[in-house]
Amino acid sequence: MPKGQPNKMYTPELKIKVVETIHKEHKSYRETARDFEKSKNDIVAKLERNYLEEGKKGL
Repeated sequence: MPKGQPNKMYTPELKIKVVETIHKEHKSYRETARDFEKSKNDIVAKLERNYLEEGKKGL
């Protein structure tokens, strides 16, 4: 992690909320990342992929 950037934790509850937002509101990864103040939309994509493959236990 680059110096000076705080560690942003993703709690299980937040992960579920992120994935539910993608599905319920039909938002893109970029829009969802922005809504949850996350800098990387590829993390949002990974969360959704894990959810689709393994369900809530994959988060």
